[in-house]
Parts: sequence; structure tokens; C-alpha cells
Amino acid sequence: MRVKVKLQLIIIPLILIPVFITAYIFGNNSSESIYALHSDSMNRNLEIIMNQLEQENSVLDRLGAENTQFYKKNAQSYARNFVLDLQLLDGTIQIFENKTKDIVNENTLFDRSFYDGLYQSIKENEEDSFGPYEDIVERSHDKYAIYYQYFEPWDWLVMIYMDEAIIYESIEKSINEILLVVLLLMVILTGFLYVVTSKLTAPVDILLDGIHAISEGDYTSKVYVHTNDEYRDFANAFNEMSDRLQESFDSLNQMTDELMLMNTELENRVEERTGELKESNNELELSIIQLRAAQDDLVESRKIAALGSLVTGISHELNTPIGIGITTASYITLQIESLEKLYLEGKLRKQDFEQDLASIRKSAKLILDNLNHASNMVSSFKLIAVDQSLEEKKEFELIHSIENLSHNLNVLLRKGHHELIVEGEKPIEMYSYPGAISQIITHFVMNTVEHGFSETNNGLIKIYARQEGRNVTLVYEDNGQGMDEEKVQRVFEPFYTSKLGKGTSGLGLNIVYNLVTGVLKGRVTAIGRAGEGMRFTLVFPAIVKDE
Repeated sequence: MRVKVKLQLIIIPLILIPVFITAYIFGNNSSESIYALHSDSMNRNLEIIMNQLEQENSVLDRLGAENTQFYKKNAQSYARNFVLDLQLLDGTIQIFENKTKDIVNENTLFDRSFYDGLYQSIKENEEDSFGPYEDIVERSHDKYAIYYQYFEPWDWLVMIYMDEAIIYESIEKSINEILLVVLLLMVILTGFLYVVTSKLTAPVDILLDGIHAISEGDYTSKVYVHTNDEYRDFANAFNEMSDRLQESFDSLNQMTDELMLMNTELENRVEERTGELKESNNELELSIIQLRAAQDDLVESRKIAALGSLVTGISHELNTPIGIGITTASYITLQIESLEKLYLEGKLRKQDFEQDLASIRKSAKLILDNLNHASNMVSSFKLIAVDQSLEEKKEFELIHSIENLSHNLNVLLRKGHHELIVEGEKPIEMYSYPGAISQIITHFVMNTVEHGFSETNNGLIKIYARQEGRNVTLVYEDNGQGMDEEKVQRVFEPFYTSKLGKGTSGLGLNIVYNLVTGVLKGRVTAIGRAGEGMRFTLVFPAIVKDE
């Protein structure tokens, strides 16, 4: 819908509706006013007649002839003629003489019985008033407005009446005249408003045409408004905008051409770079494969190094019982040779034989104890070596397995007089990978010895395990040097070490992380502070399900 039509639909009703309402109110007021005018007119006529009667009666009083029948009849006759000769614009006059029951200006509408009723109502009035009164009565299916008053000196009842239809006919005529004037005024206002709104919105139509032209791509479109108001300023601004749009469009076309040229060059460069990136990507993939192979080799080397450390410790531990056995066996040989010499020479006494036999028995027992100790160490080491080298899932009791491992790990701790304590709530039956758990604890102990206890002796390591439902919680902690928060956050990263360039690979705790999360299907966290040691908490299922 165009602006002109909207303005006409808004402005015209806004003006015409108040005019119509005003006319309606004025018409109603006029109806009431016209009715009131007729009422006032009849009241005035009644008042004139009553004044005339008062004058005639006062003349009789001045003449002193109020009792003279002749003068009274003449006065009353004069009054009757005055009433009959009086031409009223509103209403008709009648006089009812109560004494004679005569009606002046008599007609068929109001008879003597009607006046008797009025007369009786006046006499019965509690206020003892003689009027004037007004009322509406119905005669011959028509309604009449009556105005009446009682004149006591002559016992007359004076009444003026008028047909209401005449009153309403006058009112209707006045309303029709008012409506005609209002209708004519509304037609004139409508035409005037239509012309005004059309003139006001004509520049808007011109501007809209220009806007539509620009929206369709005609940037050369111009608008011209022949007024000296804001519309002309708007038209000038529109024309200036059109010129700038044309300039911008020309610049945009030029930039588009340049952009297409640049895009073509860019596509060529991208193709060249894509080829180079493909070659680099192939080289990078090859490097990644080589790095993964190297990492796997390093992990295996770390595992072998852990076993090597245990082998070295076990070898050192085996030297003592084996050396004692060899020394004791040599001593037994010497004693046997001495006994044999005494026996051959016939100098062997019973007392010497019993003493040497007791000594040989003690030496043999010493040899047997040391050989059993060495045998137990070898058996335990074989079990550890097999568990760490084979990824085999089996049933085992966790605390017992860790205690067996601790006997062999003591060889790594004995040099610094460190102590390893294993605690737990037995039994913790598991169906998992004991080799992975042995490797994890071995790496923990080696990491503690290499880093945590590198500058101290008499360190303490605690391993505590407990079962919580289907999961097992294993806590490893030491009172070593510890590390700050930044290093703790990176402790499980591969190749990360606090002793870079000092012979450590930085893979020990990364192997632990991979074993816990990959093999044992669990999780591991680390907490530590510089100078306060480290604490590792492992949570893994007691029964590892096959995937």
C-alpha cells in the first residue's frame, strides 16, 4: 500500500470522525433545545394569559366592583375574546370555567370529564399550589404536551396543548438540515484532504520510482522534486547517493577484474604449493614411521635396561652365597685330607674324628643354606624376567606378587640404604597382566633411585594396594626430591626428563602411563612438590576383560 493511500486512510478518518461525532452531539443537543424552545414558548404564552387575567381582575378591584356581576361578566368576556384572538405559534389555548362547565375554544380532544380530572388533581394537591403544571397525555392515539394553571379568583382552568408529532417534526427537520450541512462539509473536507495528501506524497512517489530504478541496477537514475522543502533536500541527497553508487559500482567492477586475476594467480600458486606439500608430507610420513620405530626400539631398550639392572644386582647378590659355598667346600676338602692322613698313619683318634666330623657337618650345612638362598634368588628372578617379557594374562594375588618383586628390587636400593615397604589388604585376587604390574613398579623404583634419591641416602618407598569394588587402587610414594607443579604436569610425556643430557631417556614414566592405560585399562595420576617427594596413584580393574 502506497504512502498516499496510508495517509488518506489515516488523516481523513481522523478529521471526519470528530466532525461526525460533533454533528451527532450537536444534533442531539439541537433536538433537546428545540423541544425545550417549544416548552418555553408554551409556558410564556400561559404566563401571558395568566397576566392578562390578573390585570382584568385587578381593574375590578380598583373599581370596587368585584361584586358587581355586570362588570365581572364584561371582564370575563373580554378575557375570553383575548384568548380567542390570541394567535399562538406553539400550541392551542383552552379555558375551562369550572362554575359553568363551559370550555372556551372547545374541541373534541379535551372534554369536560378531562378538565374535571385536572381540576380535581389540582384541588387534591398537598402543596396547595395552582400551577403552572405540565404533562404528556394521549388522545386518539396521539400524544400531546399540555401546560395548565388554575386561576382561583374566577375559578378558571387555563390550558395550552400541542401535538408532540408537530414538535418532533420540527426537530427532524432541524436534524436533517444539520446532517445535510455536515455531509456537505465532509465531502468538501474529503476532497480537500485528498488533494493535500496527493500533493504531499507526490515527491515521495518520485523518490520511490528512483529507488526502484536503483534497486534494478540503474545507478544513473536521478529524481527531481520542484519544491523548496525537505523533499528537495532528500532528492539532492538521493542524486548524490546515486552518483556515489555508480562510482562505487565502477570501482567494484574494476576490483572484481583484479580479484579474478589474482585468484587465477593464487590457484596456480596453490597448485605448486600443493605439489610441494605432497612431497613434504610423504617425507614427513616416512620420518614419523622412522621415529615410531626408534621409539619402539627405545622402549624395548628401556625394558632391557631394567632387566639388565636387575641382572647386575642379582649377579652381585649371587657372588656372596656362591663365594661362601666355594670357601666352605675348600675348607671341608682340607679337613677330609687331614683325616685321611691321620687314618693312613694310624694316628686318628676317636675324639679328633668326632670333632672334624662335626666341623664338616656345620660346613656342609653352611654350603647348603647358601646354595638354597642362591637358588631362591635365581627362581624369583626367572619369574620376574618371564612376567616382564611375556604379555600373558593370568590369575595371581597382587600383594604376594609385589612382595616377591620387592626382594629382587632391594638390590637396587641396598647401595643407598633405601627401604621399600609393601602394605595392603590381602588377598587381592586378580585376573590381569602381572608382567605389566612388575614393569610398572620396576620403572617406579628405578625412577626414584635415579631422580628422587640421587642426592640422598636412607630413602623410603611405600607401596600400598587396596581393592574397591571391581577396581584396585595402587599407591606408590617416596620421600625423595620431588618436582615442581610444571614438571609434574609433564611427567608422563615421552622423552621428558629432568636430567636432560645426563644419560636418562625420559621414557620410564611414559612406559608406565602406556602400560596402565593400555594394558591394564586403568588410569594414573601424579602429585608432587619440590622437596616433598612424589605420589603416584593407579586405578585399574581387578579383572581385565578381553576386547
